[in-house]
Amino acid sequence: MGLSHPQNLQRTVTAGSIPACVGSLTNLLDDVNVVQANLTFLATIATDPANVIPIVDAGGVQALILSLYRNPESDVIQEAGKRVVAMIVSPDAVIDEVKELQEALVELKASKDEATAERVEMACIGLVAFASCNVDIIVEEGGITALIDTLKWVSQQRRVPKQQEIMDSCFRALEQLSKDPKYVHVSCP
Repeated sequence: MGLSHPQNLQRTVTAGSIPACVGSLTNLLDDVNVVQANLTFLATIATDPANVIPIVDAGGVQALILSLYRNPESDVIQEAGKRVVAMIVSPDAVIDEVKELQEALVELKASKDEATAERVEMACIGLVAFASCNVDIIVEEGGITALIDTLKWVSQQRRVPKQQEIMDSCFRALEQLSKDPKYVHVSCP
């Protein structure tokens, strides 16, 4: 029996493989081989609905978001990550990410502090990862408007923490969203 056999997969889960896998992803984001192996493993164990909550509870969504964001050139990582996103990210989580961006931007406009800038950046990064499977929800919840508002405001400021990082993540999220042919419209005034 190989690792992909259901009994062996369950044994690895029971032995603590989910937190170990998520921890490995979190700590070794720049090691393409580690990220690829862990995302492939998560995609395999996430096929069992009983494993989804433990993956989420172990910090799997955040680790997944950062893994996808840090490795945009790796097709293997992107494909494995998209499979995991489709299995563990609920529509409510996507809606929450759009709301987080909207709320964090309001706070950043008032405070211009590092922690709030980090929240804005992470919400944008989350939308980059979620865009592969959740374009409709992001569009319906005002995600594109939130990204554009963020980009517009941040680009007009002189001193905002993480300014370049926020702009980069906004552009990447908009780029991911633009890949869905259903939402590609050309209009000229």
